[in-house]
Amino acid sequence: MSDIDVVIWGYRADAPFSVSVGHVMITYTGTHDVVLSQFPHRPGTPRVARGPNICFTYAQTIAEEARPASAIYRLKVPNLADFEQTAQGHRSRLVWDWDPMQPQETHCARSSYDSLKAAAFDFDPLNQYVAISGQRKQIIPNTLWVLLDRSTNATCMEQTEGNLPESERLAFEADVSRYVPFSDWHSMEYRRRIESTEGWR
Repeated sequence: MSDIDVVIWGYRADAPFSVSVGHVMITYTGTHDVVLSQFPHRPGTPRVARGPNICFTYAQTIAEEARPASAIYRLKVPNLADFEQTAQGHRSRLVWDWDPMQPQETHCARSSYDSLKAAAFDFDPLNQYVAISGQRKQIIPNTLWVLLDRSTNATCMEQTEGNLPESERLAFEADVSRYVPFSDWHSMEYRRRIESTEGWR
């Protein structure tokens, strides 16, 4: 077994259109050695909904998120070889997508979930978030946070804020376009709000 830390930044909307969708990074405990920290853009460049799958370093991830992690969980990985093999498979996928299709695409929460699941870490006993080949099945960082919080095999080492309300988290997962700030839904909603504001002038 090996200890790892799962570092989660939850969804945050500081203003209607100042949104961070959150992130998941996995490191080996006591190190800055990153196992997974997937982004669709290069460090310091604008965020996008789909792009090349790039694994950031620890320092790059901290700079990108620019705020304290929402929660950090420590756990022992029962099957390290399968964990590392699955993580490597996700790092080698070419495409990061906000709603990834198995097995070609990935994102931070999907790669982390699949790697933990492959390692026989028991945190989703009903396999609610398992995605089969050719399927899109959304999991967001806040949901991984819920699964780890419910698991007796994960220890919360630090928490700086609360998770999303359950109804809001499930609504985001059911319609991910409302969750991602550069989606068509957000663009239409932004235009609607601007037009509504101009009507009061």
